[in-house]
Amino acid sequence: MGGFHNNVFLSRQNDIVLKFFKKDSEDVDALRRQAHVMEIVREEGVRTPKPIRSMNGMTVETVEHLYVMATEFVLGEPLEGFEQKPLQIQQFGRVLGRLHEIAKRHTKVFQSYPLAWDHDISHRQFTIGIDQEIQQKWQSYMEKLQNLPKDATVYGLVHHDLHHENVLICDGGMTVLDFGDLRLSWFAYDVAIPIYHATEQGQFRGGIDASTYRQFFKPHFIKGYRMETHMSEDVEQWIDFFLSYRRIYSYLYFYDVLTPEQLTPSTKQALAKMKENILNQE
Repeated sequence: MGGFHNNVFLSRQNDIVLKFFKKDSEDVDALRRQAHVMEIVREEGVRTPKPIRSMNGMTVETVEHLYVMATEFVLGEPLEGFEQKPLQIQQFGRVLGRLHEIAKRHTKVFQSYPLAWDHDISHRQFTIGIDQEIQQKWQSYMEKLQNLPKDATVYGLVHHDLHHENVLICDGGMTVLDFGDLRLSWFAYDVAIPIYHATEQGQFRGGIDASTYRQFFKPHFIKGYRMETHMSEDVEQWIDFFLSYRRIYSYLYFYDVLTPEQLTPSTKQALAKMKENILNQE
């Protein structure tokens, strides 16, 4: 079925989805925590594939040199073409708002989650070989993030990757996929992520430029979000900062992780455009 590492498979015989992970590159406890969070949010009313436990009652099993997780297979339609669907955008926002409200209610359970907002950048030299101006911008973001408050009303367990490709439309509702990037971070950043992905990709804007479409998408998304959880006007002001941060983070992340084989001409062109946008601060 794909996945970032082509590690997701469908068992048609059992109607379950299997995800395989190399033991030498994954933390089995992190995988178990992921399944546990999925079970909690399901109990709280968020649609997400049900983790399937093994005959041993485990959410993660070992198969030779691999870990494997199983979830139920969910049949649905991808979330796309919502440039003319404000109610669907609001519904999308409500899903994320619901996740954040659950995180706030389970603060005592989730506050010990070991992965923090800088988990995937703290051990990498993200800016090696990068344009000096981008290095300076990155450093300024790091300094600002270190100084942001982290009380339980603004900071907690977040999905960290809830863009449109991780949501399915099923029976009129939305099902959330892929909890593999869970971590403690700012709720405002988690709000910025779906806004960034929906407004930066041309196929969702219907030919409208990114800035104009963002002015349409963002208020509808936040309106839906606020139907499920509180966000103050002050915290809402952080979203534009996090949108800019997401742009430079995404550029440096792909620059860091993509292999030479993955750097196709179209990928190189997309990275060049991202760099241009970062430098121009669009």
